[in-house]
Amino acid sequence: MRLANDEFIHSGRAEAYGQRIMILLTDGMANCIGGTYHNNPNSDIEIEFLGDTVQGRIYQNVADSMAVEVERARNNGIRIYAISFSSYADEALMPLKARATGGAYYYSEDHETLTDIFVDIFYKLPPILTH
Repeated sequence: MRLANDEFIHSGRAEAYGQRIMILLTDGMANCIGGTYHNNPNSDIEIEFLGDTVQGRIYQNVADSMAVEVERARNNGIRIYAISFSSYADEALMPLKARATGGAYYYSEDHETLTDIFVDIFYKLPPILTH
């Protein structure tokens, strides 16, 4: 998320297209901050995320790091479409990321579902008018 935010915010390449969307594909096991891995807890724990309390399988410091990037995305007009594709997916936290930025959350069971999700995201995008 940090690298995608940096690309949108600092590269200038996204300016001409009028849309800033991030499609976040994840197994739902958030466990890495800045290249350092954190083992996930073995059971659900209560965490704070963007003002909400949720049950999840990540540590608070990982949730805090993700919240910073979600806030950066929101503050820079980047919508996050979050897609989980694992039976271990954190389905409490992922929708909060998407909702906070005006995006949407999806769960994909297989490649056919994933195709349908991408079509749905495409149809949710506002049209881009050019001359």
